[in-house]
Amino acid sequence: MGTCKLHGHEPYAYLKHIFKELPKAENVDQFEALLPWNLDVDSVKEMARAV
Repeated sequence: MGTCKLHGHEPYAYLKHIFKELPKAENVDQFEALLPWNLDVDSVKEMARAV
């Protein structure tokens, strides 16, 4: 969670996004795209609100 906060993510919103998207990941690139430093902070917040 420290890395999540360091990159500006709200931990709950980040985890909510990850748990939703992780089952869809099929290859290394898709898994890496979910790392905190590869995600846009605003888009994670929007996606977490949408669920």
